[in-house]
Amino acid sequence: MAIESLDSYKKYVKERLDSFRTIFAKASIGEYSEDVAIPEDNEEFAELATGIQVMIEVIRERIGELENEIADRKIIEERIRHQALHDPLTGLPNRKLLEERLAEVFQNAFRDDQKMAVVYFDLDRFKQINDVYGHQVGDMLLKEFAGRVGEVLPPGSLFARLGGDEFLVVLHKVKSQTDVSNILKRVVTALESPMSIESKTLFLSTSMGVAMFPRDGRELSTLVANSDVALLQAKHAGRNHFRFYRAMMNREASSRMQVVQELRHAVASEQMEIYYQPVVDFSTNRIMNAEALLRWRHPEQGLIEAHDFIPLAYDHGIMRMLGESTLRGVLQSQRTWQRQGVSRIRVAVNLSTREFTDRTFMEKLRSMLDEFEISPTLLEFEIVESLAMENIDLAKDRFKAFHKLGITIAIDDFGMGYSSLGYLKDLSVDKLKIDQSFVRRSLKSKEDRAIIQTIVALGQNLNLKVVGEGVETKEQLNLLRELGCSGVQGFRVARPMSGDMLARWVASSEPLV
Repeated sequence: MAIESLDSYKKYVKERLDSFRTIFAKASIGEYSEDVAIPEDNEEFAELATGIQVMIEVIRERIGELENEIADRKIIEERIRHQALHDPLTGLPNRKLLEERLAEVFQNAFRDDQKMAVVYFDLDRFKQINDVYGHQVGDMLLKEFAGRVGEVLPPGSLFARLGGDEFLVVLHKVKSQTDVSNILKRVVTALESPMSIESKTLFLSTSMGVAMFPRDGRELSTLVANSDVALLQAKHAGRNHFRFYRAMMNREASSRMQVVQELRHAVASEQMEIYYQPVVDFSTNRIMNAEALLRWRHPEQGLIEAHDFIPLAYDHGIMRMLGESTLRGVLQSQRTWQRQGVSRIRVAVNLSTREFTDRTFMEKLRSMLDEFEISPTLLEFEIVESLAMENIDLAKDRFKAFHKLGITIAIDDFGMGYSSLGYLKDLSVDKLKIDQSFVRRSLKSKEDRAIIQTIVALGQNLNLKVVGEGVETKEQLNLLRELGCSGVQGFRVARPMSGDMLARWVASSEPLV
């Protein structure tokens, strides 16, 4: 290019620099295109153009990096927010997210005059499963539970884990309690089939308490508190139930806590007494063994039977203490009878879930047997059928250890709820105790008589003794004898009695039935 004068040269440079600035400015905001041609009129401008092109490539690369960093930051922020608002184990919303989502749900419910139900879930006997099999199995069980429940809830339901084995469900736009009942029945059904986890077969159920909006409260905190009160009622009803909140439940809960305090004091101050109810052998008309039954000698209310306080002991962490106290009392009675020269009496003790799943129980048992110098053959442990089935692997180990010591094993409440009897041949069992509901209905119901007859035949084939419980009439006693039972227990034979009375009863030479 010919340069006519210095001024024209300066003008030319300025124009070229302005052109470069325009290109640079466009590149800085991502608008640069390869189509833009940079003039190369001479070596100086060619070098300048090359430098600017390098700068443009650097800027474009940096812009790309920044875009990736921003995208990654958004992903990380979203992940952090998700972790802050969701349970890491089940992936369900946690309490914080539940409260956030409920703000809009409550607003709509107020505006449209809708009904809602807040359902508080608690897994039955989950702590025992955790203690026996470890937290890894417990965590897998919680995930399975969340999956099964989530599948049967209506679309749009809010399902959250509050912590531990506690969950909350909010059912909105429900029309009535009947709607809620039908949904919760589906939940119960979804949990009925066993759960196979790490080669273990586990049974799980849940207790549920329900509070209705707006009847039982207009704030989440009130509804949760009231559903929790209803949950306790469900547990007292025998677990695997649901209960709707009623205003009087708060008064009952307050009264119940007073009883719990008194019960703790009763255990510490030795207000508990052990009564013994004989089991009579049909073949000899003599005592087969006696069952230990706990009673509370209340300073004001007198003698209180176990079914009135045992559920409270389970719910408030007193059961293990009660169980240990009962076992010590039985061994003390055994030692007293021995010193009095009374014939050896085998005593059956009911093992609670707490004791059955306690890893230190065998050690405690051996220690107490040594302390009182009592032969293990004078002990019989009764385990309810449902407990053995829910902990089948543990039952095999426990029963084997008990038998090795010489302790007799009886399955209590037999025939209630489980159709598969195959587990009996795998367990070291000595006796089946037919649930008293079958005995109570046996004179009027052909079906119940048939069930008793089937259990007797099963026991005979497996070389097990079969005892009928709850015998209250002569007709029931005679029927059980005719059906082939090994023995009977109930008021028709003998009522529960003190240890001293049992010793005198055993010493009698008269036939007992």
